Amino acid sequence: MTNKKIILASSVVAALAVGAVIASQYTEFMHERASYSKNNYPVDPALAGMTLSLSSGEILGVRISEEIPGIIIDISPDKDGRLVIDEPTDYLQKAFPDLKFGGFVVVTDGEIIMDAELGSHTVTIPVKEGWQQVDVIPLVWTGE
Repeated sequence: MTNKKIILASSVVAALAVGAVIASQYTEFMHERASYSKNNYPVDPALAGMTLSLSSGEILGVRISEEIPGIIIDISPDKDGRLVIDEPTDYLQKAFPDLKFGGFVVVTDGEIIMDAELGSHTVTIPVKEGWQQVDVIPLVWTGE
């Protein structure tokens, strides 16, 4: 019985060591893959150069979602304010070159933000304290 416990304990230690190595390699990979904005939040490389500003609080990161598809902006507003995104359509086209779309919607917590102001080159989104994420989702054309 003692030999079985030693073998089991050794297996657990080996598995933890392998897990630590994998986690470390993944962290290095993500660090190498991500670029950082001038305000030092991580930005998916496909979105490098995208300009965002949040009137109160902090932008935590900007990434691409292949599932939706769309751009996900992680935020931490410390009071109600606004998020301004420059040229979102250009970055959506760059991130998803095979999609045909016309415009986009802005969503948080599964709700479309109806009072987002869509300018010719910017979108201004009212944000609420406590929001954690804003999604910019292209309206995809299904026909030619």
